[in-house]
Amino acid sequence: MTEIHIPDCLHTTAQVYDHISDTIRAFIPKSIVIISQLDEKLNRSYVYNLTGLNMGLVNKLNAILGINPIGKTFHNVPDGDRFYFNLREFHKYNKSLYHFAGGQVPEWVCKSIETLFNIREIWCIGINHHNKPAGSVMVFTRHAVDNIHELEPYIHEASERIHRLIDQNHALLNIPSHPNEFTQAILRNISHEIRTPLNGILGMLEISDAYASADTEQRQELISSIWTNARTLTRTIENMVMASELETNAIRFNFAITTINQLIDRALTILNRIQRTVPNRNITLNIAHEMPIAKSELYLDKIRIDYVIEELLLNALKFSDEEIRISFATENDILVVSVIDSGIGMTEPEKKLVLKHFSKIHQEDKIYRGIGLGLTNANDIINRHMGNIRIDSTPGSGTTVSFCLPLYRNVRQQLHLGDNLPLCN
Repeated sequence: MTEIHIPDCLHTTAQVYDHISDTIRAFIPKSIVIISQLDEKLNRSYVYNLTGLNMGLVNKLNAILGINPIGKTFHNVPDGDRFYFNLREFHKYNKSLYHFAGGQVPEWVCKSIETLFNIREIWCIGINHHNKPAGSVMVFTRHAVDNIHELEPYIHEASERIHRLIDQNHALLNIPSHPNEFTQAILRNISHEIRTPLNGILGMLEISDAYASADTEQRQELISSIWTNARTLTRTIENMVMASELETNAIRFNFAITTINQLIDRALTILNRIQRTVPNRNITLNIAHEMPIAKSELYLDKIRIDYVIEELLLNALKFSDEEIRISFATENDILVVSVIDSGIGMTEPEKKLVLKHFSKIHQEDKIYRGIGLGLTNANDIINRHMGNIRIDSTPGSGTTVSFCLPLYRNVRQQLHLGDNLPLCN
């Protein structure tokens, strides 16, 4: 067997988990792989992903048997510490799937799954480094295997990488060991940002009766004010939820192949939706003439990238009163999407600060509204797509915020061959 290693380009635990699943399934064809993450404090595990079944089959399984394990949280079963999390080598589980699930899934469902998918063997190994368990890998094979132990050095390397990434994430977020500190930080930072638009909505509703006999223009101003505050409140809550899910790694990414042309169409839809809320602002979309749109594919989560594009546009509108431009170009097999404004700009310290949680830009006596999570969330999402965010800005001369996404052929090559993936500098 050729030695398999974790590519250097994998910068998130999600990417490492996906690489583990792909590697095992390539090594043991037709196998089903489940990766779970451990929460020792709450004595439970979270099913991160399930590979080896197409989504149509998973949906059918959910409809017929009433079970879809992806994203589900299970309490740790009696065999959990021994078989799921602390093993340093693959161990064959010799009991039934029902016992394997600790009785948390009905026995008839387990027997149906064993029959439907022709499960022959169950193998387990922990994602464990220096006796610190982080999760487990479970492999369900449809035939007897005798070479699975050859994957153990690879799993050990992956475990080390996962623990290193977890430690780095905590250091980057400056999260102490107290489990409630991140929640407390959110509560400290959002109270004003939620109260302000909410009070605006309530205030407008309270005086709405006085506008009953007002002319059409005055009523329209009232309705517009209510909608503006409602949108601000909704976006604040969305950013809070997104930050919490990213920080706890509870977020699910649904990666799929798409084309640059499809991404541009989605960006145009977002642009038009925002444009309707600010009809007096000019937002334009530019596409580089030399860009090979027709043949270029991307591997991404459409909903998450939509969030990033919308966040960058809303930020540009907040900090500039002039025209906003969004551009698409390719550089060395990388798609670069840029949002350009001619607003207040940023200093070098501000450029570094703005990608951290709860950071805000101040200008003299003006504080720009916002909780300081949107751009941080966007950066985290792009990192999980093997890309990054670049900020070019000069005080008083505007800002260009760009994110890069590797084309699908680069992602495929990187995941399977371990080559270095070029990122934005």
